[in-house]
Amino acid sequence: FRRSLDNDTYALGDYVTGRVTGKPTITVAKSIRQPNNAIVAAFLAIDLNWLGRLIIQQVKLPEQFRIFVTDRAGTVITAMPDSAAWLGKSFAGTAFFDAAKANPKEAVAAPFLDGEDMLMAALPVVVGDTPALYVIAATPRKDVEAAALAGAEIYIGSILLGTFVLLFLAWLFAERMVRRPLALVSATVEKLSAGDTGARIGAITATSEIATVAGAFDRMADTLSARDAKLLLANKDLQAARDMLGATLDASPAVIISLDTNGRATLWNPAAELVFGWKEEEILGHACPIRREDGAPAFEEFFDRAMNDETVMNIQETFMTKDARKLRVSVNAKAIHGSDNRHAGVVFVVNDITAILQTERALLQSQKMEAVGQLTGGLAHDFNNLLAVMIGNLDLLQENASIDAETREIQQEALDAALRGAELTRQLLAFSRRQPLQPKRTNLNDLVTSTARLLKKVLGENITIRTRLADRPWTIMADPSQVETSLMNLAINARDAMAQGGTLLVETANVVLDEDYVRLNHEVVPGEYAMMAVSDSGSGMAPEIVARVFEPFFTTKPAGKGTGLGLSMVYGFVKQSGGHAKVYSEVGVGTTIRLYFPKARDDVADPGSAAEDEPAPPAAKGETVLVVEDKDDVRRVACRQLRKYGYNVIDAENGSVALDILRSGRPVDLLFTDVVMPGDWSGPALAEEARKLRPGLKLLFASGFPGMVLPPQMLAEGNGFISKPYRHQELNRMIRRILGDDDA
Repeated sequence: FRRSLDNDTYALGDYVTGRVTGKPTITVAKSIRQPNNAIVAAFLAIDLNWLGRLIIQQVKLPEQFRIFVTDRAGTVITAMPDSAAWLGKSFAGTAFFDAAKANPKEAVAAPFLDGEDMLMAALPVVVGDTPALYVIAATPRKDVEAAALAGAEIYIGSILLGTFVLLFLAWLFAERMVRRPLALVSATVEKLSAGDTGARIGAITATSEIATVAGAFDRMADTLSARDAKLLLANKDLQAARDMLGATLDASPAVIISLDTNGRATLWNPAAELVFGWKEEEILGHACPIRREDGAPAFEEFFDRAMNDETVMNIQETFMTKDARKLRVSVNAKAIHGSDNRHAGVVFVVNDITAILQTERALLQSQKMEAVGQLTGGLAHDFNNLLAVMIGNLDLLQENASIDAETREIQQEALDAALRGAELTRQLLAFSRRQPLQPKRTNLNDLVTSTARLLKKVLGENITIRTRLADRPWTIMADPSQVETSLMNLAINARDAMAQGGTLLVETANVVLDEDYVRLNHEVVPGEYAMMAVSDSGSGMAPEIVARVFEPFFTTKPAGKGTGLGLSMVYGFVKQSGGHAKVYSEVGVGTTIRLYFPKARDDVADPGSAAEDEPAPPAAKGETVLVVEDKDDVRRVACRQLRKYGYNVIDAENGSVALDILRSGRPVDLLFTDVVMPGDWSGPALAEEARKLRPGLKLLFASGFPGMVLPPQMLAEGNGFISKPYRHQELNRMIRRILGDDDA
């Protein structure tokens, strides 16, 4: 092979016996250069037994001639006529071989190996610049001398003919059995090296070992081609996976960052840029710039834990953005391993949970307010029943002319206290969104303008009142008296926050609350709202105070300076009106409270309301009222109030008794029933069954729990509802209207 490299051509080796096959062989080498000038070797081992048989088949000489082919050292590699007998014998060191090498193509007389005197001629087979083989023709000298009498030229010519035949045979052997196949192998290797995986040697007709090598080579090429095809397919799959991974990283809403073992960024997806503010080109190859709230590197602790093969899951931290904003985040981290299973870095998945936490806090606050509302509503219901007894009896006692002045004074004080209790209960019902409202189409600008005149007297001279009103505010459907009361409550709270004076700003505007706003305020319905805002330049509130301002009985005022129901009533009223309340405050700067009322639909008519100062209703005209109330004391007061106005009264402690009365045939003009009663018969269920027994029967419902929703048909046809506690005049006025008294 080294000789082949030196001459860049074919090189023949010496006679050897194969270690594996045990056969006599001679090797041929040819160096093959790839397009990148790298060298690969091609070796061919020729079976000398096969070569001997080939020569015998191809060459026919007179029997007195002997032909030998030796390697360059003189070892016989084939002979004729008896190749097997001479194979492996050596002419090296013999006089005739040395003479033949010294005088090629010339006949030399010399003793042969067996001592016989021979006439011989030798021709070298040159490969490159040096002899690689020797072809020797020999004949006994005595035969030549005998032939000389008949014509020596013929014998010498025969010798030369035999020599040239062997030369031709050597050329044929080298060309067909060595050069051409190896050239084909060389060309095929070059094609394969250049990337042509379809290149093949193909069938070689020679039955030498090179044909076997060629077949093995082609099979190897087939295997490589199949492997390349699989590799190509795998590469396509890998590229598709990379594309998918890249698209996933780009589209992921989560921040995905990877750091190498030195803490330098190797991955920074678009979400990282969006959330933290740094661009990818600012980060890759550098230390991660994200810091904690205290200025420490954000990922240092998590990096160390991950490099110790700990999986970091959902750890909440506060990180700072490029523009110094605080973000509450959830951090996940895991080590990356290379192909050698050694640590290659750490990948971080970070989720911005700031908005989620705000939503959760808002939801918890809403749930708490809802729970408190249900509690206060239930308490108000029970208080109203108690107050109904107190106010009803005190009203009746007040009209008793036989009591003395001192008793009347005591009675009046008790009545005033009961009425204040009723007002307190009304505020609780407002918070729980169960107060009776009288909504109508309302213009916020008109209400603000009229209420601002009153505020100047209430707030004092050291507070400046300013208004900023929308040009054309949207009309809302709300109880105007409650809107005025809400504005008054907000203004009084603002006054208390501006002890040294300041500015009160009242604004109106048309706003649209979109999906983004709703995501942070889950109880809000997206849509169009008319907004009223009250802002002060007062002391402001801390976040923990802001979170509780709407809770009933919560107040920051000194004892005796407030009940803590003003803002809770505002909150309940706005919620009951389908709106939304929002507080913005900063300590030392001031507070803004915004009330959002849904824009009124054009197809909703104004339901109207009763006049505020109505004349006393007329007395009864002998009608019979069936009073159904499960509370004995409340039922007794109601019956006393009705008898005072001249009604015939039948009372029943539950729905079953009331139905028995109706079935008995006794005349009843109006069924006056409580809404919430224990047992099988609630007020609405009783009314429905009563209508079956007495079609057209008039109905009046009462409840200390005004949030109770009644079926629409129950309030149709002039039927009514009255809230506990009620005054006896109010009860009589309602009954007269239901019974169709034109004077009521």
